[in-house]
Amino acid sequence: EKFSNTECRVEVLENIRSNNVFIFQTGSFSQQGTVNDHLMELLILIDAARRSHAASITVVMPCYPYGRQDKKDRPRAPLSGRLVANLLETAGATRLMLMDLHAAQIQGFFNIPVDNLHAINVMIDPLRSLGVQHNPQYVMCSPHTSGARRCFSTAKKLGIRAFLMDTQKDKVTGQRVTEFLADPSEVQGKRCILLDDLADSLGTAIGAINELGQCGAKEVILVVTHGIFSGPAIDRVNGCALLTKVFVSNSLPQELNARSCPKLEVVDVSELLARAVRCMQTGRGFGALFHGSHRLRTS
Repeated sequence: EKFSNTECRVEVLENIRSNNVFIFQTGSFSQQGTVNDHLMELLILIDAARRSHAASITVVMPCYPYGRQDKKDRPRAPLSGRLVANLLETAGATRLMLMDLHAAQIQGFFNIPVDNLHAINVMIDPLRSLGVQHNPQYVMCSPHTSGARRCFSTAKKLGIRAFLMDTQKDKVTGQRVTEFLADPSEVQGKRCILLDDLADSLGTAIGAINELGQCGAKEVILVVTHGIFSGPAIDRVNGCALLTKVFVSNSLPQELNARSCPKLEVVDVSELLARAVRCMQTGRGFGALFHGSHRLRTS
């Protein structure tokens, strides 16, 4: 419920005293509100659960808001990712379940347990269905050096080679410059799988795709966990001939994007989250969820 001045009001309609409460909320904008609207609604709901004497409050938040603001990279800049962590803890959250954090150090922002699930353990199955496994015609690339671990780990599971790219943003002009950090002949005539945790306006991804095209790549498949796809993103996907397929999880709503982009294939990660919740409730370990592959539905 919202008041006329847009303030949010939350009320828990059932008795949750001494119960383990799981609150699902992902950190992005939608037709119902902005990132800030959804974050504030979540904080109020956590507070309501705490004041209702819930035994525990676990926040299941696949896409962590303000995750890209995880470091103080210039004078007088805020550490917004840490601020969100403080707000969640102060509101009363006792545990967080996240997915593919933009930076692993965000887990250290919290004084409560944080589980960072890996969507690639689910999204790897559609890649195998394309015949990628142990196929020398495919290589894997990361548009950032910070994604090296994810890139090489996934490539090892698929039995293909992996390479890094470096994308830097000019602080004066704002333009992104992408460089392939290997011999260009390594991707010449190959099908490249571009792996990233997040895609917003797709400026970085398109820059990386163009660089791979200049190196002689025959085709690019984009695999991304959190598809924000704001602004010109969908038009950029549709207009890029070298980009033939985009695999994206449903950590954020993708129904509208899928209808306007035939290249988009949505991979359902709900079963992975459900298994994590079940493990938490039964006291079982998370090891299989972090390292195993789970065959889930695609749409």
